[in-house]
Amino acid sequence: MLGERDCSRGRGRVPEGRKGSKCEVQVKNGGIYEGVFKTYSPKCDLVLDAAHEKSTESSSGPKREEIMESILFKCSDFVVVQFKDMDSSYAKRDAFTDSAISAKVNGEHKEKDLEPWDAGELTANEELEALENDVSNGWDPNDMFRYNEENYGVVSTYDSSLSSYTVPLERDNSEEFLKREARA
Repeated sequence: MLGERDCSRGRGRVPEGRKGSKCEVQVKNGGIYEGVFKTYSPKCDLVLDAAHEKSTESSSGPKREEIMESILFKCSDFVVVQFKDMDSSYAKRDAFTDSAISAKVNGEHKEKDLEPWDAGELTANEELEALENDVSNGWDPNDMFRYNEENYGVVSTYDSSLSSYTVPLERDNSEEFLKREARA
């Protein structure tokens, strides 16, 4: 099967997509360790991060001093590996097509009615000429902000100085600064 590595001695297969998943490893002496599955070797030795031995006495979880940064389990030392709290069908679902992605856009997706363009009393030639002579790049931003606020209740936080997006330049009259400003 694609994405899996064969563990020797008939122990089964280790799926590649399980890295980073919560994992339990039962060792030969009956102890059970829990942690985050990190990796495995070609010999199927396993490594868990943030691992601790599960206690049958307490259900409240491990104490900080019981958690090991990483622990290596030799293939010959464990008998069962279980991956917990994981959706094994995630990669098989229709989650990566355009329609599936667009279906998740902020919950409910409503179609907007298109607004027909009205040229008023201009003729086709006048329209083209007006477009060719127009040096603006569309609506005035303030008109767009006002329209969105009136029609959709969206209030813009746009700041024309872009102070929220970038660090303002320290202006000076040096020759180097003036050259760079002219080039920009």
